[in-house]
Amino acid sequence: MKNYIGLKKIIYNTNKRNVFEILIFLVALLMCFDKLTMRVFIVLTAICCLFKGNYVVFKNKLSLFKLSVTLLWLIPFIQIIISSSFLLYWNKLETKLSLLIFPLIILNSLKFRNDLIYNVLKLFIYGCIISMFLCISNAILNFFSFNNISYFSYRTLSVFHHPSYYSMYINFSIGIFYIRLLYPLKKNK
Repeated sequence: MKNYIGLKKIIYNTNKRNVFEILIFLVALLMCFDKLTMRVFIVLTAICCLFKGNYVVFKNKLSLFKLSVTLLWLIPFIQIIISSSFLLYWNKLETKLSLLIFPLIILNSLKFRNDLIYNVLKLFIYGCIISMFLCISNAILNFFSFNNISYFSYRTLSVFHHPSYYSMYINFSIGIFYIRLLYPLKKNK
C-alpha cells in the first residue's frame, strides 16, 4: 500500500513538461545505441509533443520563415507523388517524411532554455562515451576470444550503427565537447 501511494504521488507530481524533458533526455542519451529502442523513444517523444505543442506559432510569419528550411523537404514529396512511380519510391518517401514531421513536432513543443539544451548535449556526449566504451570492449573481448584482429576494423568495431553514421555521432560529440571547452557555460548569479 505504501508503494502504491508513493507511485501515485510521483505520477501526480509529474507534469507534461517533465515527461517531455525526460523523453528528450532519453533520446539524446540513447541515440548512439540500438535503433529499435531509439525508434520507440522517438515515437513516444513525438506523441508527447503532439499534446504539448503550441500551435499558435504557425500563425506567426517569422515562425513560418524559420520553418521554411524544413518545409523544403516537401519538394521531393511533390515530385514523387506527381511521378507515376509512387509505389517504387514509397520507401524513400517514408524516410523523408520522418525528416519533415519530427522536427516540426518537436521544435513546436520545445521551449528553448539554455539549461535544457546544455543537458541534452551533455547526455548525448555521455551516450557517445558509453557506446564507444561498449564497442571497444566488445572488440577487445572478441579479439581475445577468437584471436582475430579484424574485430577492430571498419564494420565489426561499430556494434550499434553503420560505421559512417556512428562516426558522425562521435564527431558531433567531440565538436560539442570542444565548443564547451572554448566557451564554457556561464552560471547565472
